[in-house]
Amino acid sequence: MHGNDSASLSLLEQKINQKIDNDNIINSEFVSVIGTHVGPNVIGLAYYSL
Repeated sequence: MHGNDSASLSLLEQKINQKIDNDNIINSEFVSVIGTHVGPNVIGLAYYSL
């Protein structure tokens, strides 16, 4: 997830792909409510294991 910083999110995705083989990464933007609290240029990572 990102808050108006898709370039940093792409970099994070590349680093993740170097560590694990995963083709199920979903990119998204923070919604405005969360963006109000965290501010611009923030990235986040959420995951779940099966």
